[in-house]
Amino acid sequence: LGLGVTARIDANRPVRRREPLGPGPRGPTRLARLVAALESHSLFEGAERRVLSAAARDMESLVVPPGRPLYKHGAKGDYVYVVEAGSLDVMAPNPEGVGSPRTSGTV
Repeated sequence: LGLGVTARIDANRPVRRREPLGPGPRGPTRLARLVAALESHSLFEGAERRVLSAAARDMESLVVPPGRPLYKHGAKGDYVYVVEAGSLDVMAPNPEGVGSPRTSGTV
């Protein structure tokens, strides 16, 4: 996103962290989806599949309720987010600096 925006995830559950994906009944299918998502992004172009698989295994699941910011404008980016379900609104500050932010896109 790199433009210093606020992002929100549309989900219906409260924010909570889950254990890393790892092996499990649904683990391999979910892990394969995450690896495929990483492989399709230019940021990870040329990365070996085993490296992406290791990264995906260490990912945590995060559920964010509707309207709650995932991160705020100007915040340092410490994470890479993969949206598994739902949608993400990209909000930019009002150009005049007053009032509510405006939606500048949906992912």
